Amino acid sequence: MRPLVLGHPLNDSPESFKEWVRIALQEIENASYEDIAEVADAYTITGTLTETRELNVTTPTAANVANVLATLITDIQRRGSKRDLS
Repeated sequence: MRPLVLGHPLNDSPESFKEWVRIALQEIENASYEDIAEVADAYTITGTLTETRELNVTTPTAANVANVLATLITDIQRRGSKRDLS
């Protein structure tokens, strides 16, 4: 989802508030249409990736967190964890 700026009602009237709510909900709906896979396509992973889908939260290491994050980005770019990038 992209960042949202919802503004505020033009004045204190109930009609103005209702219109602001309608516009805000429409903006939220429009932002939710953004495709996460297209967002992930903008990321580049460099270095050696050891694909892993297990995050060690008890004793995490930077390498483990980096590999899980890179694997997640790669999976999203593939449009699924089992799909080929080619």
